[in-house]
Amino acid sequence: LQSLGASRPLQHWNLPDDKNEAKKALKIGNVGVFIMSPISFPDEGIENYVKLGLENNPNMRFIVQLSWGGGDIDNQDFPKGAFDNVDKEKTPDQLKALYERNIKAGEAQADDLNKKYGKGKKIVALVPSAQAMVTLRTKIANKEWPGLGKQVELFVDAVHPSAPMEALNTYMHFAVLYGQSPVGLPMPSMLKNAKREAWDEKFNRSLQELAWDTVTKYPHSLVTATKEK
Repeated sequence: LQSLGASRPLQHWNLPDDKNEAKKALKIGNVGVFIMSPISFPDEGIENYVKLGLENNPNMRFIVQLSWGGGDIDNQDFPKGAFDNVDKEKTPDQLKALYERNIKAGEAQADDLNKKYGKGKKIVALVPSAQAMVTLRTKIANKEWPGLGKQVELFVDAVHPSAPMEALNTYMHFAVLYGQSPVGLPMPSMLKNAKREAWDEKFNRSLQELAWDTVTKYPHSLVTATKEK
């Protein structure tokens, strides 16, 4: 794990070699899957890591998260105005357009990398975190998600997720990483520790079902429903 607050893959790539654990791991050649969580697209660092990884393990896969925007802006604009007067209670129409440009830019880069380095295969998959966030918030806005009354409940601040969104995002990463449905996995500690009565097993299963539905309906995840366990 290599982490830098509010960073881009290119910033990780440019770290000195003695601090760059990601580069070190890829050079060894025994990494099977490499996961990145960029802010905006395109990001030169993503391509750099893909190229380095494949040089040392031609069978590698790469997973890239399409993140929701900090402060409810499209990440193509981050951080301009990201934390000024953040209104989390948006209408379904506002939510639909919230992250559109960043999603399209992410898909365009993934398509380009798959064409350039895939040798006929798709090696870069996307985790539709932003889309799942929009779906869940839309359901909350429409009073269709028991246990969550306001969209702001999905956040602990202007950027970071609370337990339900954290769990949902984890389930989507599980689905993309393993090509399997997360439905039926045990209640995660993040929901247990929240000690909210409404966040029960049924609530948890609904998050799992939403994750699997979002991933399998999104072609860039490279996962299909036929792979459900």
